[in-house]
Amino acid sequence: MNTALKKAGLFDFTYLLNTSDDGGNDAKILVYYNQANQQLVFKFYQNGYQSGSDYQIGGYDLKQQTGIHGLQPSAFNGLPLVYTWKNLQSK
Repeated sequence: MNTALKKAGLFDFTYLLNTSDDGGNDAKILVYYNQANQQLVFKFYQNGYQSGSDYQIGGYDLKQQTGIHGLQPSAFNGLPLVYTWKNLQSK
């Protein structure tokens, strides 16, 4: 899991905490595991998010070791939450 999260860039905390236009500016990241497709699916909540529906979606294919783009919110349906990261720094 740690290797996959690192390859997906989720351990690059300098980027995740960066509030500039080219930074992650993330307040919270939720990671779900799709065992059937061997994928991690991410919900990224940026600083200042207002509701549970204010997120961006990303993913990582564990077999191909590549990012997944174009995922829809249905990609999370029924998947277990396996990792949560929260920005504890105050702005």
